[in-house]
Amino acid sequence: MTDHKIKKPKSLTLLALEKIRAGITNGEYPLGSPLYEKALAERFGFSKTPVREALVQLQRENLVVVQPHSGTFVFELADKEVTELCELRLILESNALQLAMRRQSGRLLVELDGIVKRMCEAIKNQHTEQYRRLDGQFHAAFFKHCGNVYLAGAYSMIDAKLQTLRVSLIAPIPSLLDISLDEHLRIANTLKDDKIEVALKVLSEHIKRARELMRGLREVEPVTVEAL
Repeated sequence: MTDHKIKKPKSLTLLALEKIRAGITNGEYPLGSPLYEKALAERFGFSKTPVREALVQLQRENLVVVQPHSGTFVFELADKEVTELCELRLILESNALQLAMRRQSGRLLVELDGIVKRMCEAIKNQHTEQYRRLDGQFHAAFFKHCGNVYLAGAYSMIDAKLQTLRVSLIAPIPSLLDISLDEHLRIANTLKDDKIEVALKVLSEHIKRARELMRGLREVEPVTVEAL
């Protein structure tokens, strides 16, 4: 006798959470923009309670900030926060990449190769949104194959924020796609040649570039694996 599992419907709070999070990460709700409980509830066809509960969770995820007597807003990053986020990102990604190459290099290389091929196609067809998703998948692959659930869990805490920032950085400057693609190709190709130190250097340059863009293209001190 076949066992058919009945899927439990998602709660309204979870649905509201997914909708608002997606709106933030895809740029529908830009950095610093206000989020009104009543407007969101009317848009989703919910009461205000699940929306309010969803916003509380998004505050825990650091995707929204609550300003007393002003309301709830999508996060923005001050210079110090940009520096700290990029330092954490580099620490996590460089370590995950080294572990993945040590433990599951074959699977990692196959996945990265497939992703960069699809990235090339996305740029060729001017599918910016698809490229951004692939960009996230490229970096997430390090954690998928690193064999350390705690390292992967730490990255998941900043992943949504990084997805949001990709939209904010790439959308105003489409030419950055070509630079981004070149860096991803270099990382994939140097790993294929077992030149891990070179790949780490390119990764450091890649994250430094994102940091400079987040800080308004101002000159900052370099971020390097050695410095961390």
